[in-house]
Amino acid sequence: MELKSNVEFVTPELAREWLTKNHPQNRPIRETRVRMYAEEMSAGRWRVTHQGVAFDSDGALIDGQHRLMAIVRTGAATHMMVTRGLLVDTFALLDQGAFRSAADILRLPTWHVAALRCLMTLEHYDSNFASRVRPRDLETRFKQGVEVIAHLRSLNLSNNGFTIAPIVGALSYAHPVDPEIVENFFGQVVRGEMLERNDPAYRLRAWVDGRRGGGITGAGSWLTMMATLQALHHMIVPGTHKISALQPGETGYRIITGRRRARGVPNTPSVAVLPL
Repeated sequence: MELKSNVEFVTPELAREWLTKNHPQNRPIRETRVRMYAEEMSAGRWRVTHQGVAFDSDGALIDGQHRLMAIVRTGAATHMMVTRGLLVDTFALLDQGAFRSAADILRLPTWHVAALRCLMTLEHYDSNFASRVRPRDLETRFKQGVEVIAHLRSLNLSNNGFTIAPIVGALSYAHPVDPEIVENFFGQVVRGEMLERNDPAYRLRAWVDGRRGGGITGAGSWLTMMATLQALHHMIVPGTHKISALQPGETGYRIITGRRRARGVPNTPSVAVLPL
């Protein structure tokens, strides 16, 4: 076997040619991966690493199809590590390791990253934001300072199902408005002690319990965040501290967003994004 690896300048034309040699058993193209690579290339952030493009001894492309598609997509030639001459049976061994998660990249606990995704979803007023956010965006936001996520988790107490990412993310969003109320409310939700049936914290606990198994994370994260802020705003707005039922909607989110704006809290949706 004559194995050779070199850094080569890959043009869009060359990328197209190489893609015609794609191994027939390569995985289907993942659009999100192509888009991520393309954005890095377009922004000038692409760097040569040991990972790149690989061909087996028969000349079949066995690794790098997403990188090549990104070059074609952007029309931007770039340097890339290219390996040739791998044994034909090498294909079965590729990509067996897990793709590095955002938690791996940021060196943060998975729960922290999940709550950060929820917080940024509220900051962008985009219920689908969490599914599109890139590790680089999470890292940038984390460096701006979101210690409140870890602070809220440190208050508690017990991991009893009420410290899930949508609740922690929503309360992190509301924290600048009134830290004391938010932290007391979170303690009530987590502990569930000495609560009356018309207390907002009790109503949120009951709502979450009723949704278990039916979606309080993933696609249900937005609704869970709206429910959390809907319950919380009754603790913030005078005269509304008792409620007969919790009806999730955007009222609480909008009220808390308005108060964030009034305090000049960074990363709050603008009037253009979310008119109140």
